[in-house]
Amino acid sequence: MGTLTLGLRLGLFQLSLGILGVLILGLLNCLLIHDIQVPAVLAALAVGGQQLMGFIHA
Repeated sequence: MGTLTLGLRLGLFQLSLGILGVLILGLLNCLLIHDIQVPAVLAALAVGGQQLMGFIHA
């Protein structure tokens, strides 16, 4: 039962990190496009490049 509890806690931690990442990247995307007036293509490359580098590095 301890292994199941540990797995659930680790899974919920990863879920919370994923949700937090989505919120932060969404906010960054809105700030870049609407407030700083960066073209949407460049904002998408900035956000997507950061995610791609994290995927390649891991």
